[in-house]
Amino acid sequence: MAKSKRSLFKPFSYSYFSVVQVKGEDDFMIFLVAGLMILAILIAVFSFGFEPGSVQKTGKVAFREVPFYNISTAMPVGPQQYSAISTFSFNFDASNLRESRAIMLDNQTLQNGVFFGERGFQYRLLVKEPSSLDVSFKVVKSNQLEPLIIQVNGRTVESRIYEPGEYTIRVDNSMLSEDMLISMNAVSSGWQIWAPNLYELHDIRLDVDGYQEKASNFIFSLGPNETNKLTFGKVDLAFLKNVGRLNATLNFQRLYSAPPSSAISFQFLKSDIHEGDNVLSLAAEKGSEFKGTGVITIYYVKERVFEVRTPLNLTQTEYDLMNRTAIRFNAVNVARPGGLAIKIENRNGVTFREFAPVNGNSRFEFVVNKGGLVPGLNVLTISSLDNAVFDVTDLDIKLR
Repeated sequence: MAKSKRSLFKPFSYSYFSVVQVKGEDDFMIFLVAGLMILAILIAVFSFGFEPGSVQKTGKVAFREVPFYNISTAMPVGPQQYSAISTFSFNFDASNLRESRAIMLDNQTLQNGVFFGERGFQYRLLVKEPSSLDVSFKVVKSNQLEPLIIQVNGRTVESRIYEPGEYTIRVDNSMLSEDMLISMNAVSSGWQIWAPNLYELHDIRLDVDGYQEKASNFIFSLGPNETNKLTFGKVDLAFLKNVGRLNATLNFQRLYSAPPSSAISFQFLKSDIHEGDNVLSLAAEKGSEFKGTGVITIYYVKERVFEVRTPLNLTQTEYDLMNRTAIRFNAVNVARPGGLAIKIENRNGVTFREFAPVNGNSRFEFVVNKGGLVPGLNVLTISSLDNAVFDVTDLDIKLR
């Protein structure tokens, strides 16, 4: 048994064993109390102002993603075709009627002499089924040395010496044709070498009766897209006057030939047109007359390259707080595989550029470091590579 000793500080005795036991219990209590106090302090420090889901700023980087831009609408990217039209409007007046027509010609001085040479006059007259032709003129001056000869297609209508005065010569019907070369010449003065045979003629006029054809021509110009990508073309005519039979040609290829109704429409194909000027001609058959308005419509396929472009305007505060930017979007409705390019442009030029393949519906995410943006205007562009065709949806941009 251990010996008891008297304590110098306490009025009772204790053994060596019991001293050890008492000392151990005191230490345990001290450490327990200290541990509880430290735990309480830590809980107080780390739970102060804490809310679920919040991130406390340390003064350096906030790791929370802040929504900056979002659009769910589908936006096309890549070369895509769509239907387009070009129209050309015009008025027309075409006829082919039997009528009398007066053709006024310039004044002429006709002469012929050995030492003076020959000066004659010719005029070509075109008329359908002529029924009569009169040649009228006024002799203002003549030395009457030799005759004046009037001819049609080389056949003499009249040859005589004309004194000053007014004359009308009827051409015999046997000489009439649809293409007539009318000539007037002075016979040479021959041995009278001191002067030429001279006739000064004024008010020369041709009065002809026959079918006078008046066609209506309209020129319209087409570009390479309209000609190479043509689906079809159409001509619409609305008539104010409509008598007889109409012939319509495009670049000398007949498109229509019939008595029209009050409004008609006819089509043409790619083989009927060409790049540059094209000519639509409306002509009336004999005894026909047409007046009205028309429209030429070109239906063709046009191609346009689409891309997504959106401005990103950052305030100075947003720029200071951000560390990087996350750009996410979907590529869907992939009509043609290929690739995509994404870039950011601002006052410093192109500050971010990435590429990615597009082989099917995909979700993309690109992270842009702080240096890829500037305070103020930044422009984000998503474009096609290798003629890829797709839609961008759910474009979402967040600041980190």
